[in-house]
Amino acid sequence: MIDGPASTRGPIRAALAAGRVDEAAEYLGYPWFVSGLVRQMHEDVRLARESLARSGDAFPPIESG
Repeated sequence: MIDGPASTRGPIRAALAAGRVDEAAEYLGYPWFVSGLVRQMHEDVRLARESLARSGDAFPPIESG
């Protein structure tokens, strides 16, 4: 933990916005994480599949439901 806790969320948010996840974790005193359900529009998935197909990377199948 960084000496003394961050008195506001500002330093934590600034670290995360700059991609300094380790620094944010130091402010928090534990690893930063995100939880929850992520949903994408079908069109976004289709475009991502096409892009990955062109690059040769694999993309998992879409689960219906």
